[in-house]
Amino acid sequence: MESCKNCNTSFEGVFCPQCGQKIIQGRLNIKEATVEIFDLLTNVDKGIWFTIVQLLKNPGKVVQEYIQGKRKKYFAPFKLLLLSTTVSVVVETFITKRLLHQETQLPENANLLDRIFTDYASLGTLVLVPVLALAFFILFRKQRFNFTESLVFSAYIMSVINLFVLVIYSPMLLIAKGDLPSLLVAEFIIIILIWFGITTFQGKKWKVALKSVLALFLFILILAILVSLADFILS
Repeated sequence: MESCKNCNTSFEGVFCPQCGQKIIQGRLNIKEATVEIFDLLTNVDKGIWFTIVQLLKNPGKVVQEYIQGKRKKYFAPFKLLLLSTTVSVVVETFITKRLLHQETQLPENANLLDRIFTDYASLGTLVLVPVLALAFFILFRKQRFNFTESLVFSAYIMSVINLFVLVIYSPMLLIAKGDLPSLLVAEFIIIILIWFGITTFQGKKWKVALKSVLALFLFILILAILVSLADFILS
């Protein structure tokens, strides 16, 4: 008879029937830590890589199942957001320093979305996700998504945008020495919003796609109002 170190349930076997914790004998060692890290990096049936792949293939399914409580195989949205934002900010800081060293920077005509999602990526967990969630909550309120569920939806969207900035935009920016089309980020964001929208919400696809784009404009409007208020209060 074993006693679960996580919830103190007595049982026989390898896994606790109450909380699912695996019985671990002895102290943690290098071998076990290495196995856990390897499993985290290579497991395609659950966890971070599975979640990323599914978010690209069918984000609506990920959002719906997570909201419905089928969460074991998915990497939590806010964990993924924090991880992707942290790595993205580190990489963006490195890229910016390299560009400054080369005396280059983002083009002067870079649009607002480029600035928001590259220069201010660190705001992702503090401002951008709740604002985006509010925009979708307002436009899709008839879909019976509450604000918290809209936060989950928006956190996954922002995570995918962070990954785009990290894996595609940042290397291209470095290679091009800052000389990239100013609409690149905006075009990608619109595509992602539409893809998330039509796979998550019910209704005619063209209507959902249109509302998703309108949500982006509402997001920009709300963010502009918040920035103006903050500037007024602090000035």
